[in-house]
Amino acid sequence: MASLGYRRWSALAVVLGATLVVVGLVGPAQALTARTVYIKASPTSTYGGTKVTYSGSVTHTGSGKTVRLQRWNGSSWINVVSTTTKTGGAYSLKATMYSTAGTYKMRTVAPKTSTLATAYSRTISVKSLGVNPNIPVITTTSLPEGDKGIDYSTTLQVNGDPGTWSVSSGDLPAGIDLDADTGQLAGNPTAGGTTHFTVKYTETSGGLSDTQALTLVVTPDPTITSPTTLPAATRLSPYSTTLTHTGHAGTWSVPDNSLPAGLELDADTGSLHGTPTASGTFGIYPTFTETSTGRTAFKALSLTVNGAALAITTSSPLPAGNVGQAYSVTFTKTGGAGTWSSLDLPDGLTLDENTGTLSGTPTTGGDYAIFIGFTETATGDLVTKGFALHIAAPVITTTSVPDGTTGTAYSQQLAKTGLAGTWSVKQGNLPPGITLSSGGLLAGTPTQAGDYGFTVTFTETSTGASDNQVYLLHVSDPGSPVISTPNQLPDGEVGTAYSTTLAATPTGGTWSIVYGSLPVGLTLDPATGEISGTPEFAENAIFIAKYTKGATSNTKAFSLNVADAPAG
Repeated sequence: MASLGYRRWSALAVVLGATLVVVGLVGPAQALTARTVYIKASPTSTYGGTKVTYSGSVTHTGSGKTVRLQRWNGSSWINVVSTTTKTGGAYSLKATMYSTAGTYKMRTVAPKTSTLATAYSRTISVKSLGVNPNIPVITTTSLPEGDKGIDYSTTLQVNGDPGTWSVSSGDLPAGIDLDADTGQLAGNPTAGGTTHFTVKYTETSGGLSDTQALTLVVTPDPTITSPTTLPAATRLSPYSTTLTHTGHAGTWSVPDNSLPAGLELDADTGSLHGTPTASGTFGIYPTFTETSTGRTAFKALSLTVNGAALAITTSSPLPAGNVGQAYSVTFTKTGGAGTWSSLDLPDGLTLDENTGTLSGTPTTGGDYAIFIGFTETATGDLVTKGFALHIAAPVITTTSVPDGTTGTAYSQQLAKTGLAGTWSVKQGNLPPGITLSSGGLLAGTPTQAGDYGFTVTFTETSTGASDNQVYLLHVSDPGSPVISTPNQLPDGEVGTAYSTTLAATPTGGTWSIVYGSLPVGLTLDPATGEISGTPEFAENAIFIAKYTKGATSNTKAFSLNVADAPAG
């Protein structure tokens, strides 16, 4: 029957060929040559995974023409594999038998060319017996990860008879080898990365084999990945940043006492946190150690902590004070909040521990060395600084007294600094009729004209401290000219031109020196009262000048100080 069927197919091909020829006569001049495709399979029944050879020939076809193997999928023919013909139109294709048991319909096709018509072979059936129960099966489908620089070992597993292992495609990771007898993958990986390869197991007795595609991941050495630069911190402000790494789980560490004061590194999380108490730029040297492998990663980082360090910024010496006068100065500092302290303060002064204000009324004069401290609350740090403080003893602040006139009541209150005390005349004589009270009041009615020099002393009652002041008090007769120039004339300087003019009313009189003398180099103009010239020596000259207007005159004592010229 098969032979008859084949002959019927051939007869039909002849008819179709004749038909094509007829059509060719009607249409274009060139006709397509009809062909016959022969096919056979070997074996026609076998286990899945076994190669089946499909061979035959194509009539009217030379070498180099395409032949495709097709399979019927239930609704259409699908291409499986293709080849090209050899001399005489012969062909041979190999295809793997399907693993699912069943019968499969197959055919070969010779596609149309410019001169040859499409030709189809008869349909043949091949039977899959399913999976060969005797074929070895590699049961290892995935591999444990490896680590660069760490010994690695795992053994591939297979169900089958004794055989050997090999790598059929791809390459093993550098440093890893496959033992052909045991299937052990072992070695020391020299580089990190992901490697894809296929292993093959071949049974010694029957040559049956199986292959398995595998992937081996080798983790590189751990690295500290972030941050590349530590964010800046601010002194006494909370700080937090987290270090990250590649590789397996592990712990963090830094050298002992290497972190800025107030910061710590969490060994488990890599969190660098705390409140820094010192400012500056610090080297941070974290190390990450993998727990499972012992591999380490190191990184050198720099951390800048902004903010001024703790310091007392007030300069020494402090502003001078006076006995008996209210005094106040406030110390300044950098750093955080805290409290102030002191040592060796002058009597009468106290330091406010909250504001840093030194205040009060000093009771004893002198030069003091005091010590001020500030303790920062957040850190407990203490900074101290020494200061020089001068407290002046009582000072008589009235430096001159006004002139008086005979027969006219006179009154001048002398002023001073310091505590309460008494006044007295230490040297010289007051004008007749004038007295000095213990309270410092010069008062009375002068009875005799003239120039009177005397020294007044003020003595503090509680401390005994005192100060002296020399006065010149000029007393004139009524109707005599009035000399208005103060007793103390402007200072002069050696080698520098000097000029000052004595003044009196009424004007128009003449001037003369009646006691003492002017500094060397200076002269008095009788008509104008101008004292001028260039002083030649440093001295303190005291003299009495007389002003005459008609039949009246008056005198007054003056002091003129000449200082040396500055050096250089």
